Amino acid sequence: MWVIFAYKKGELNLLLKNLKDKLKNNLSYYNPKVLISCYKKNQPIYKNKPLIDGYIFCKSEVFTKEKNLKFLSYVKGSKSVVFNCRYSQKEIVNFISLCKNSEDSNGYIKQNSFLNIAENRYYKFTSGPFSNLIFKLL
Repeated sequence: MWVIFAYKKGELNLLLKNLKDKLKNNLSYYNPKVLISCYKKNQPIYKNKPLIDGYIFCKSEVFTKEKNLKFLSYVKGSKSVVFNCRYSQKEIVNFISLCKNSEDSNGYIKQNSFLNIAENRYYKFTSGPFSNLIFKLL
């Protein structure tokens, strides 16, 4: 069963180490990343950023039992746990498979294949100050 952890900034490795110790290495995790390029002094700089900052997906057979989920809140490096993951397993698996299908050979999600945004098409804002306005992506 997949569980979603919210981790403290800079403590992802501590969280994963503690989970592996407690679960006896019966843990698999997924943290989708994006490679972002920006320019500084006309030189490209590449940064890898998590797609969902502050959250990680963890899978273990131990998580299927309700009593084993209680100790997850007290693992070092964890801010909180999204507890109602049991009812959203299908959506979590679909999201992870979408991310894995959009990865390149280095493990980074390709931005153009993940978002499915086509150029020269019309789109509509559904909320916010520009709601119901139509725009064209050039």
